[in-house]
Amino acid sequence: MSLTLAKAASLLLEHHLLNEIITPQGWTLNADGITDAHASFTHITYDTRSVRKGTLLVCKGRFKPEFLDGLDDKGLAAYVSQTDYSAYTDAPGLIVTDARKALSLLSAEF
Repeated sequence: MSLTLAKAASLLLEHHLLNEIITPQGWTLNADGITDAHASFTHITYDTRSVRKGTLLVCKGRFKPEFLDGLDDKGLAAYVSQTDYSAYTDAPGLIVTDARKALSLLSAEF
């Protein structure tokens, strides 16, 4: 099974890590109404330098919003973070309580 935004949101919710899903249209807990929610991620990373089309980016540690500059153009599909970065990207954001635990779960599922 491949990892999608909908599957990632469901997995994070199941493990009590998901606070919200943020899109330019608003905040939700249900990914089904989000464009491309069922498209598979092609790559998962926490290194912004390796973002390419279809990437799920996990923002952890000393992440700075400036790191998101230009990533929409590179194909950032979504991000996972404890912080809302919707002012810096149009990609959906999975806002979680613990980014490191989320990375572990999502990497195993990927």
